[in-house]
Amino acid sequence: MDRTQLIEKLSEKVWFQNTDEEVKSDLLNLPQDFDGFLWDLASRPDEFEGVDILRILRIPRGNFIITPVFEVRSQKTNQIFTYEYASFKYGKNAGYRGILLLEHGDGIKYFVLKYTKKFSVGTWVYDTIGDFIQFSQGSIKNFPAIVEKEIKNELGLNELIVKRFIDLGQINPDITLTNKQAALFAAVLDANDSQKIRELEKDSITTKKIEFGIKVFPINKLGEMINTVDDPYFLCSVLRLISMNILKLY
Repeated sequence: MDRTQLIEKLSEKVWFQNTDEEVKSDLLNLPQDFDGFLWDLASRPDEFEGVDILRILRIPRGNFIITPVFEVRSQKTNQIFTYEYASFKYGKNAGYRGILLLEHGDGIKYFVLKYTKKFSVGTWVYDTIGDFIQFSQGSIKNFPAIVEKEIKNELGLNELIVKRFIDLGQINPDITLTNKQAALFAAVLDANDSQKIRELEKDSITTKKIEFGIKVFPINKLGEMINTVDDPYFLCSVLRLISMNILKLY
């Protein structure tokens, strides 16, 4: 859907028609990469669970996050108040996030996580691999190039061969405050050609451009890492892999 179609769809909404012209202008003149947010906004109903949406009061935003503040009215009490939520500029679908599983010998023997700095919490954390990853025609698309390069370098592999891509469904990490959804995945990679995999169980690497580490763990440390990693994408991915009998806690 192009911007013209988005404007037409928004213009049909009663709450948009009631919104002040200045706020309408702010919405319609958002940068092009906010179209995902606008599409989600245009798809919202005029009322929800006994609350009528009257108009948008303001749309504070940063480079990645935008927070529409709505004026709403209770159908039961006629009380007028405000609702808001935080949205990623690309919309609620934040792409795939998950973990890499390494097949070596007769089964899955290792799993891979990132160890990275996060500005939001101001510290190092374990992190899943992903964002706008897709899987098509037997290969992972939009895989972060710098991550792929470091994994290949450290494992001594020429290519990341995906033997199996497992779609683990969706997760809403903070449904109270945001509309963000992420699709979870696990990718089983062929590591049989790696001569360095055992050396990596104790080491991590740091790139020159972005400080992060690639950590390779034996699969028998999965239970230990569940108690160490706070990332909800990792925890949910592991739980769903266990429920599918793909992984087991040793």
